[in-house]
Amino acid sequence: MPLKNGFEATQDIRVLEDKRDLIPTLPSQVLNGRIPVVAVSASLEEGQREYLQNTVRMDGWCLKPIKIENMRAILRGIYDLEARNTRLWAPGINWELGGWLHYPTRE
Repeated sequence: MPLKNGFEATQDIRVLEDKRDLIPTLPSQVLNGRIPVVAVSASLEEGQREYLQNTVRMDGWCLKPIKIENMRAILRGIYDLEARNTRLWAPGINWELGGWLHYPTRE
């Protein structure tokens, strides 16, 4: 069994980023201002969106069972803002397709 779930692991990543005041060097970090984290789960619900974005500080989500075309579209958003816009969360979207919780924050 894993020692941490994805929420805990993401929070640990954010704590390390905050403590170390890392200077982004990878293109995905420069664009996003941090390491982009996409949750992959069978049980995420749209009602958890604010918790995922503001408390856990995840960047996106993808629901299982994974459809390769959905995952590719989401992952393109790591380095392509136009691709991210096509999967950016908004009220009334199809949550099951997955996507991005926010535009890059550059924290």
